[in-house]
Amino acid sequence: MLFLIIPPVLLIAGGYFLLKSIKKIVQINSGKKIEFPASLSLKSLILDVPGIYEIAYKRPSVWGSIPTDISFRIIQLRAHKEYPVSKAVNLFGARKDTSGSRIVPVAEFTVDEAHDYELQTIGFYQFENGDEFIISPKTGYKGFVIMFTIAFSALVMITGLVLSIMMVLTNKF
Repeated sequence: MLFLIIPPVLLIAGGYFLLKSIKKIVQINSGKKIEFPASLSLKSLILDVPGIYEIAYKRPSVWGSIPTDISFRIIQLRAHKEYPVSKAVNLFGARKDTSGSRIVPVAEFTVDEAHDYELQTIGFYQFENGDEFIISPKTGYKGFVIMFTIAFSALVMITGLVLSIMMVLTNKF
C-alpha cells in the first residue's frame, strides 16, 4: 500500500519545490540593476539598500577579450567618503543576457548606508562601442545553490512521474 502512495507524492513534492526554486531564482536575478555606458567616466548612483554590490562588464559581442584590469572608485556624494573597490574577476560568474551580450563580474564593493554615490573609473581605457557597466547586488552562492535545488527537484518530479505512469500502465493501483 505504501508503494502506491510514494510515486504521486514524489511527483507532487518535486513539482512544488521545482516551482518554488524557479520563483526564487527569478527573484534573485530580477533585482535592481543599474546599467550605463562604459565610456562615461562619472556616474551618479542611487543605492537604496546597504550591502555588497558587484560591477560587471557587458560587451555586446561574442568574440574578443573583456578588460578585467579596470580600477574603480566609489565615493559617497554627501560625506565625500570613499569606499574600497576590490577587483573580483569571476569568469565562472560570466553569463549572457537575452541579446547575446557577455557579462563578466570584474569588481565588487560594500556600502554601509543607502545614499547617492559616484562611480569613477581610474585610468584611461579603450572601450568599444556598446560596452556597458552593470551594478547590481551580489548574489554570491545563492544562485549556485538554487540551481542545484532546481536540478534535484526536477529529478524527483520526473522520477515520481515515471513511477506513476508505470503504476498506471501495469494496473498496480
